[in-house]
Amino acid sequence: MVLRLRSHVPLLQTLIKEAAASFPANLSGFQNWIPFWYAQPTTTDTSDATTSASEQEIHQLLLQYPESMQAIAELMGFT
Repeated sequence: MVLRLRSHVPLLQTLIKEAAASFPANLSGFQNWIPFWYAQPTTTDTSDATTSASEQEIHQLLLQYPESMQAIAELMGFT
C-alpha cells in the first residue's frame, strides 16, 4: 500500500501517523495487544460527540454491508 500511495504524500503521511497511533510503540507491546477494531465495545451506544449523525449512519451501513468495503479494497488492489 505504501508503494502505491507514494505519489500521494499528504495522504501517506496521514496514514502513517494514524498507524503509529494505533500500534504499540515497541515489540513487547504486541504481546497482549488487541487491535481496536477487534476489541469489544464497552457500550452498545455507538454515538460519539465528535461524530456527526451522517457519519454515524455511514458507520452503521458499513457494519451492515462489509462487502462494499471489501469490493473497494479489491478494486484498489489492497487484497
